[in-house]
Amino acid sequence: MKGAKYSMLQMPVLAFFSKRLYRDIGMNRKGTYLLYLFVLLAVCAVPLSIHFREHLSQTLGTDEAVVLNQLPPIEIRNGTATVNAEMPCYINNAAGQTVAIIDTTGSMNYIDSPTVQLMLTETRLILRGGLKIDLNLVDGLNVNQHKIKRWMDAFHAAPALFTFGISLVFTWTLGIVYMLIGILSDRVGSKFTHSMLNVKDIGRVAAVALTPAVLGFTVSSALNLPVPCYVHPAVALGYLLFGLSACSPRKSNGGENCIDLKAALKPDLLMPCDKAA
Repeated sequence: MKGAKYSMLQMPVLAFFSKRLYRDIGMNRKGTYLLYLFVLLAVCAVPLSIHFREHLSQTLGTDEAVVLNQLPPIEIRNGTATVNAEMPCYINNAAGQTVAIIDTTGSMNYIDSPTVQLMLTETRLILRGGLKIDLNLVDGLNVNQHKIKRWMDAFHAAPALFTFGISLVFTWTLGIVYMLIGILSDRVGSKFTHSMLNVKDIGRVAAVALTPAVLGFTVSSALNLPVPCYVHPAVALGYLLFGLSACSPRKSNGGENCIDLKAALKPDLLMPCDKAA
């Protein structure tokens, strides 16, 4: 086992472009690099949790009571939302600006207003910035004004560490799922990448390949940039393929133009490699 060429402090930068880094990670390192992934996500969860907390507080602020009074009863069963109100339902703040939209008719599926922060459709919760949360795992949830009021009171009373913990658990879960997808995709597509890595090797490469997507998501969320939700997973998978291909066996240039170096001591024996004995 060769010595490691790069430190963990270099990885977040080199992960964007260095094939040598990915080859070193896949071929020369040990372990699964879950610690690296955890530290990366923990660091990135700090600005995300701060931004989320401040953004939500500013969005509601003194308008919290006004917004809640317009919220109709919502029931979610088997991933489908049912709302007892005329569709579409617009929820406005005290200034009359629409901050939320509820539409279960299917006529709306994206946010196009600068003041709208979230939209609930029949099967999805869409947040500003392009993040879409499917409701297919939700069953038997009833939401009304009283429940939302209790949740908001708990949110305001909770310390910032609580918000950070939620952000970290969420991103950590996504990171582990991504690593599993990476391992599966390498097993399926090994004939294209020519990868000869074992499961732990692939896990290391996947952990480092997730770096550009995590940093990109953190920056875009903190700056409230409207990046489509599919961009970050596509970036992560693209860098995974980039990393795995860097670990594939290096192709030989063939023997037609190679020189038998052993024959260099005897110039009269110089010949192409494919003709050397």
